[in-house]
Amino acid sequence: IKYAMPTFVLVGRNLIHFAAFKHHIGLYPAPAALESFGTQLSAYKSSKGAVQFQLGQPLPLGLIRRIVKFRVAQVLEKADKK
Repeated sequence: IKYAMPTFVLVGRNLIHFAAFKHHIGLYPAPAALESFGTQLSAYKSSKGAVQFQLGQPLPLGLIRRIVKFRVAQVLEKADKK
């Protein structure tokens, strides 16, 4: 738990946060991940560091999987540089 949200951590770095709210599920990868997937996320409400998936709508599991894989690659690349 980080920032009062469930968080996946990889090699000591925050990988991705998520949280459920009254009307949506929030996904909080790093801003670079959201920039990289901007076109694919255009159907969803988003900000610099978050994307919202409305409750009652199917989750885009394939897109979420690709975002997580992107973050894994980012974190591992940074870890290799140290």
